[in-house]
Amino acid sequence: MLRPGGAFVASDWLGGDNTATAPEWLRFRELGHLDFTMATAPETEATMTAAGFERVSTRDRNSWYAELSRQELNQVEGPLRNQSIDAFGEEIYAHWVQVRRALADAVAVGALRPTHLCGYKPDS
Repeated sequence: MLRPGGAFVASDWLGGDNTATAPEWLRFRELGHLDFTMATAPETEATMTAAGFERVSTRDRNSWYAELSRQELNQVEGPLRNQSIDAFGEEIYAHWVQVRRALADAVAVGALRPTHLCGYKPDS
């Protein structure tokens, strides 16, 4: 619940224009056993506006997260590999790396886009 003039601020995963067709997204969904549809930023902005929010905006964080996810993957496949295997076992580690690689690939092609959302409740 927001008071009049209050700000709704959130961060969520949104889809890109290619989410429905990107093989990288389909692979990530398959490996993660995921079954849902991603809304795009324009769809989300329209939904927020229809819900009564004003000055709706989104901030795409895809470039930042694409780089970060690759760095994380490099760490887990490199320096943290043996430590991860010791902690989780080879099978769990191997599956987890597959999922993380698929996530990084889906982000890299723009099918999965971390996005900041903002909208304001009208004053009256």
